Amino acid sequence: MSVCPGATEDAAPAEQVNPVGMIEYTHGSQAWRPVEAEGYLVIHCLMVDSKHQGKGLGAHLLDICLRDAKKSKCRGVAVVTSSDSFMAGSDLFLKARFVSVETIPPYELLVKKFRKDAPDPCFIVDRERVLKKYGKGLTILAADQCPMIAKCVKDIAEASEALGLKTRVVRVRSAKQSRELPTPYGVFSVVYDGKLIAERPVSGTRFRNIMSKLA
Repeated sequence: MSVCPGATEDAAPAEQVNPVGMIEYTHGSQAWRPVEAEGYLVIHCLMVDSKHQGKGLGAHLLDICLRDAKKSKCRGVAVVTSSDSFMAGSDLFLKARFVSVETIPPYELLVKKFRKDAPDPCFIVDRERVLKKYGKGLTILAADQCPMIAKCVKDIAEASEALGLKTRVVRVRSAKQSRELPTPYGVFSVVYDGKLIAERPVSGTRFRNIMSKLA
């Protein structure tokens, strides 16, 4: 589910206001994150355009999700945050009285429970088991859940070809498959010779820098 404030229903097409923020969330059983969160809503993404930050829009979007969770009689709301700028940080959620229940650096699983006796969500990352499936060569595990991933896959594939590497792209086509990836990011990973070398989308330039350090 997503919410994009900023567009007015009665505006003429030429005057349509571009969205300034969005939130996407779903039920725990359908989450594209390697978490066990049955009975919770899980936030995939919460973003506010940089020009409109500091106006309380992030808190407003989060409140919509919390109200939806209560209306749906969920146990609470969970979210994976990261100190990496590619994902939402923890500050907004901590201000809303979310608490940390598990950490796999740089990722942190936060939750706001509506019932104290509800079980905590948890990560279900089994990195060693997943990496054993991919031996020699370069493998990109990628879902279409995030629109930025397609470009990253293309850029990495082109960069790897320039390095003389053959790239295998494994499509992650369901929430269940995403929960089997080797990182809490859940919808993207790059594995090289059985080692995780990127746990979230990276540019072709960043990929080349990673490979140069491995050489």
